[in-house]
Amino acid sequence: MNSKRLALVTVFAALAIVLSPGISRISIPSPFFGLPYQIWEIPIFVAFLLFGPKFGLFVAAVGSAVLVAFQPTFIAVSGVLACFAMLTGFLLAHKLVVRNALPQNPGPSRRKTVIAMTAGGIIFRTWVMAVQNYFLLPFAVPMPQSELIGVVIPIVALFNITEPLYVIPASYFLARGIGSRLKMGNKI
Repeated sequence: MNSKRLALVTVFAALAIVLSPGISRISIPSPFFGLPYQIWEIPIFVAFLLFGPKFGLFVAAVGSAVLVAFQPTFIAVSGVLACFAMLTGFLLAHKLVVRNALPQNPGPSRRKTVIAMTAGGIIFRTWVMAVQNYFLLPFAVPMPQSELIGVVIPIVALFNITEPLYVIPASYFLARGIGSRLKMGNKI
């Protein structure tokens, strides 16, 4: 890795830390039980796109460690799990789109790529978090399990569906803009 890439990976890790709600307190309450919409994941996804999965996961690990260190709550730990689930769906969807590109085309369209990666992030994040909430919410929320399954988990699933709708497209277009200005191609 050259020094330019190393410096940029460090910058993205620092951005993930600084934008972490435990440090910056930047978040927007959602209508779904006040779960916060956060922007600390955007530098992670941009790094993932610019430098590849290995460096994107490094930025995610650093940002996640700081988030949990400064905000050791159930919501923060769940946010880290949700971020990694979204990254997994994002990467798998990207690989599927690229693999299924026709040989005569140079690659999938931007629109198709963004839609597929966003859908992958939504599917994985929502599924993983629904499973996690099914098993862990009974310990955190004193409610009958039937109410948790019938009310709370579907509402939290709506939150998990909406979060990737801004994180992934914003990250994709930021990575394209940064990559073109710095003369770097996307790594995934």
